[in-house]
Amino acid sequence: SGALPLTFEFDGILSTDMEQHDVYAEFEAICASVVEGFKICVMTYGQSSAGKTYTMLGNVEQKSDFSVAITDHGIHLRAMKQLFSVLEHRRDRYTDTVTMTLVDVHDERLVDLLAGTAYSEAHGRVEGSKRNSSRKSESRSDDGTASLQANSVSSSRPKLEIKSNRDGETVILGVLSVNLSSFDDVYRVWTESLAGRSKRLAERDTDPKAYELGSHVIATLKVSSRNIATGVVTSGKIQFVDFASSDVVPRRNANVSSRASACSASILPDDCKFSNKSLNTVSEVVHARSQYQRSVPYRNSTITHVLSDSLEADTKVVLIACVSPDEKDLQNTTCTLKFAQEMRKVVVGKATRHTSTASTAAA
Repeated sequence: SGALPLTFEFDGILSTDMEQHDVYAEFEAICASVVEGFKICVMTYGQSSAGKTYTMLGNVEQKSDFSVAITDHGIHLRAMKQLFSVLEHRRDRYTDTVTMTLVDVHDERLVDLLAGTAYSEAHGRVEGSKRNSSRKSESRSDDGTASLQANSVSSSRPKLEIKSNRDGETVILGVLSVNLSSFDDVYRVWTESLAGRSKRLAERDTDPKAYELGSHVIATLKVSSRNIATGVVTSGKIQFVDFASSDVVPRRNANVSSRASACSASILPDDCKFSNKSLNTVSEVVHARSQYQRSVPYRNSTITHVLSDSLEADTKVVLIACVSPDEKDLQNTTCTLKFAQEMRKVVVGKATRHTSTASTAAA
């Protein structure tokens, strides 16, 4: 047909035969730098069934009683295992605090996945609230997801709101933040949160697969470390983002059976219109940033508002584009690769360590 093939340039390619530990080895140093006071954001992006959640979290197994097991751990859980190993080996020299929030964004609505979990009842506090509660609810429902009693940390919580704190950092007020002491705590947070979500969806007679395909999941961990000898405090943050599936709306008159047509340079960015509308905003934000536009539409979608710091501040950003090798998915694959290449053009700025003295940090 004479159509020119598309070419793409990336920082690396992960082959389909790589094991999970090999994939994590590619990002190990970046993830580990959170203990040095850096900000990191790791994102997985791609169409349905391309391996985003598997790459980020692992093989999630849902049982008939709604309990969850996660095997063949992905980047996030391996990073957490490494983190707590490092903290354990240096505990005679540093005092470390690790906290975590876990939310999903569905139909532009923020959902706190920690709400109603036993772990958050024992170890959680509400962000933006000076009251720190470690009390377990004495009268919880059997499923742990219904309305909680007055003595529950999850009760009488304010509406989730995206705000900027006094340091200019984008935060979610009203979300539950839990303290973590080990990898087992992280694993428990995930299994309880995913089990609770599955049970809630079943009660609403909602298709869990359809819900998950349309949801962005964001795990945010903050690591504060004080050097016992010098009093210097480092404050690191790492976000793990599993984007909603980026399946595109089929193009009219598109002959996806034709390799030349599907992979030709005639496919323009405007052709990549996503079924999930919030991903259209993500694409618009990335395009605006890559073109150095003054006006960036972060607030046009909840997911871009939450992640605005990661595209503006001094953050180490990693995007893993998950694609399908099947010819029938060529349009989705092409649009995913186009998005990833556009993302690569975004200049975030040089990552810096965030440090302070103990007296300043306590102020």
